[in-house]
Amino acid sequence: MQYQTYLEQLVVSNAVSKITVLTNDFVSRPFDAFMQIYRHVHDGAPEPDAVCIEDCDSWDDVLEKIEHDARLELAFILGILDLAKEGICQAAIDGDLDSDMNQLDMVAMIELGAL
Repeated sequence: MQYQTYLEQLVVSNAVSKITVLTNDFVSRPFDAFMQIYRHVHDGAPEPDAVCIEDCDSWDDVLEKIEHDARLELAFILGILDLAKEGICQAAIDGDLDSDMNQLDMVAMIELGAL
């Protein structure tokens, strides 16, 4: 992962929040905490002060777990988005799309796309 898209940053932030304990200064900035870990492991930057780690022996292990969890979550979300796209396409083909896209029921589109 290159962590460039907003979605990539969201899944990494979620993984950081699940795998580590964020210090008070970083509770609302988990991606910044991730970057501290990443720079520490890859660039030899100082040990991160943004997080406390649990159940891991090294920062390398923490980074690996975060990246693994983020990849799984990203794949899951992209799969759901594909279902939504398929549902929207099917609804358009069937002539069931309302012109007011603000009223679009995305959950219904996912269900339709799963058929």
